[in-house]
Amino acid sequence: MSQEAAPPAVPTRRGMRRTLAPQVGPGTDVGSYVVDARLGTGGCGTVFRAQRGGQLYALKFLPLREVGHSGLREVLALSRVSHPNVVGLHGFWQWPDTQAHCLVVVMEYVEGLRLEEWTRAQNPSALVALRWVLGVARALEAVHAAGLLHLDVKEANIIVRQSDGEAVLVGFGVSVAQSSSSDSGEGLLPGTPRYRSPEAWRFVREHKVPGLERYRPGPGDDLYALGLVLYWVLTGRMPFSPEDDEGVEAVLHGVLVPPHEHNPRVPRELSALCEQLLNRRPEARPAASAVCQMLEELLTQKGEHWEQPLCEAFSVHPSTPRPGLGRGQKPSSRRRVTAVAVLGLLAVVAGYLGWARSEASVSTPSKPPQAVRFSLVTPEARTP
Repeated sequence: MSQEAAPPAVPTRRGMRRTLAPQVGPGTDVGSYVVDARLGTGGCGTVFRAQRGGQLYALKFLPLREVGHSGLREVLALSRVSHPNVVGLHGFWQWPDTQAHCLVVVMEYVEGLRLEEWTRAQNPSALVALRWVLGVARALEAVHAAGLLHLDVKEANIIVRQSDGEAVLVGFGVSVAQSSSSDSGEGLLPGTPRYRSPEAWRFVREHKVPGLERYRPGPGDDLYALGLVLYWVLTGRMPFSPEDDEGVEAVLHGVLVPPHEHNPRVPRELSALCEQLLNRRPEARPAASAVCQMLEELLTQKGEHWEQPLCEAFSVHPSTPRPGLGRGQKPSSRRRVTAVAVLGLLAVVAGYLGWARSEASVSTPSKPPQAVRFSLVTPEARTP
């Protein structure tokens, strides 16, 4: 649903590739909507941009046999929520008219950047970061007030709208009513594992036999995920990486390093709010409405530490997870110019001496070299 930056392609389900790809493309007429571009493919469906009556829309196609239930969840959720920070629903139907094999969900087309790309492009200050997190908090307040849970809050499901800089929450494919229990094979609702709350991971550990018990999520699951996203924007890293048993143990019992200790440019008040969202006890996390109130109060703050960019403009090692200045260092334009000069010199020397090969043998294979940019790592390459 973002024009400038569709998410990286991920493997699609075979059914989706077989039944959808040959039939939908630029110029395809889908119920009076004319497709003009493919925006991206996720785990549940493929999204296209389409036009009708001079207006742009986002059309999501989901194979009925495989993930049609996800589309129905999204439709039911969006039909109950109308809010400027939540993507709008315009309609849905089965397609094609004869021998339908796809559910088509027509949504508002949000022109802008997904949060990850926006963060890299803008290098926001703490004050600017407050505005987008306030938008997401307002969206969650509306979602929770409607008796729903999003359950997939992450960078890829937040678009910063180009026209006004407001954050828009998308990706309601796993949303459920607050009274619902999980329906996945392991007793948990589907979603992105690295954004699961401590209480969800605790449930996994305490219920070893899949399917016998069902996890009942709550608003705290969404607020914890929002805290993780905020932590990444402020520091360029995730606080924990639950990719294995050791990582899950860290989520449950590890020490949370405050964001301002990773990045001295993070104001203490904003760091403290992030820590509250990441509290291991769901009852100790503030509700979305309380988060909105705290953020609105913080937006009145002024001072250089609120208005300076959170990260250095350039980094000698662009994959470093530590943005901003180190302790005791002062900003220096000469330092940034020197860093660029050093990068250029190293590139020339590497071309002649073959250092690139030896450097690759030292680097972690899962973190490919990146172009010089802000000192933030991608969510896929976050370090614990």
